[in-house]
Amino acid sequence: MTMNKRILISYMIGAMICCSCQDTLASDFGKIKGVVRDSITRARLPGVKIEIHGTDMITVSDSMGRYELVEVEPGEHSVLYLKSGYDSLLMVETRVFSGLIFEQMCNLSPCDSRGSCSLKNVLSDRMMIDTLHWPPWGKYMGQITEESGRPISGASIDIVEDDTTLQSDSLGMFSIKLYGRSFTLRCTAKGYWPEVKHNVRILRYRDLVVNFRLSKRSE
Repeated sequence: MTMNKRILISYMIGAMICCSCQDTLASDFGKIKGVVRDSITRARLPGVKIEIHGTDMITVSDSMGRYELVEVEPGEHSVLYLKSGYDSLLMVETRVFSGLIFEQMCNLSPCDSRGSCSLKNVLSDRMMIDTLHWPPWGKYMGQITEESGRPISGASIDIVEDDTTLQSDSLGMFSIKLYGRSFTLRCTAKGYWPEVKHNVRILRYRDLVVNFRLSKRSE
């Protein structure tokens, strides 16, 4: 065997070991996700700053009040929720395990009538969703058509349990990334009868195709 071949084989073995180490390390982390709401109106709050106290791990809730903290070290953490006009909230004893996702919902209280805000400490009210193999997300994708096969654009697809709605594009296509548990998908379009699919579940590492074929309402 020539010297160049030996070097190439050594390099390939080293790369394989490195990749294997990365896969192992990824599963050593956990994840925290949830939704932040106004404690009075129950409205979802965008723009909430969420951080694991004492670390540089920070995220911000999206337009639907949803947030995710990924690759969290296992152990007990305090999660701090901050938004202007609301009392700050520190969720203590949020326990994270490797390879698990926790759903931690949070309700922020508006500051008092004088505009005085405070910091509240609350014991974590956590719920384990499921075990996972990283990455935990899958994708629902599909097409909405008439019985004739013609695409329906602008149809609404409601992910009932996730309180999320999206629209089909000009080709009747839609897609959304969600965690792989069971959901109810409801499809509606003006002038058509709605269609509901129950207990639709993403399998890990796979995209799930869910098509809808809507029947026209009689005039």
